[in-house]
Amino acid sequence: MKSISSSSVDSNLSRGKLSALLNGKTKTVHGETIKKLIKGLKLKPNPLNDPAPLINEWMKMKIEDAFLDDLEKLKGIKPNDRIISLLLTYMTIFDRKEKLPYLNRKGKLERAIELCTADIHKFTNFMSDRYETMGFVSDMINEMHPFIEGRKDLVKKFLGRIPKKRVRMFAVNYAELTEEDRKRIDAFARNYTRYDLGWKVHDLRLAVELREFVELFHLKKRPSTLAFFAPERSTERKKILRVFQELR
Repeated sequence: MKSISSSSVDSNLSRGKLSALLNGKTKTVHGETIKKLIKGLKLKPNPLNDPAPLINEWMKMKIEDAFLDDLEKLKGIKPNDRIISLLLTYMTIFDRKEKLPYLNRKGKLERAIELCTADIHKFTNFMSDRYETMGFVSDMINEMHPFIEGRKDLVKKFLGRIPKKRVRMFAVNYAELTEEDRKRIDAFARNYTRYDLGWKVHDLRLAVELREFVELFHLKKRPSTLAFFAPERSTERKKILRVFQELR
């Protein structure tokens, strides 16, 4: 800092408030105050050495900036493709109860799906309330960890089989499932793509129980059957059939 006065102007903090802060007279410093200092003084925090509150607020600012940039990109995407991007991102993230606690709540994922196509301004307000959801929007637009991108690619090919006119129905019904049932569909989608190969198996028939689900979403018979039988336990397969009923 060159001086208290110039730093006060740059950070948009009163001279008295800034002076009290630097002299240690201020016991509690709000996050917005730290953000003003970072922005006004053009600080570049070092994650290895600087205090945690400084790093936290700096990271929040990075998320906010990325969120605004990515929203502009999202506006240029067709409504149906926004649903796919949102659903695709959600279906590939690990430990969603921990990483996406808000979207994991009842009704929140459905609301996000509804707003991303109906009203992008309301979607913006809905997703800007939390850093969790702002980060999620950035994940919708940008590449994630290579391992997550691999999972995403598997699910993307599965969703690509579903006719555009039925994507919204699939997405809404998926959002209404419990988190455990969503995970079952996630696993089925990945296995479907893994088994969508040129198998030299000619007598593999589609399980009767799967026929309606497969025909409704225009899936291939062979990879659907193989993905269904991927779980070893019959009890798990029964649960998957129940979830298919709910998705229909």
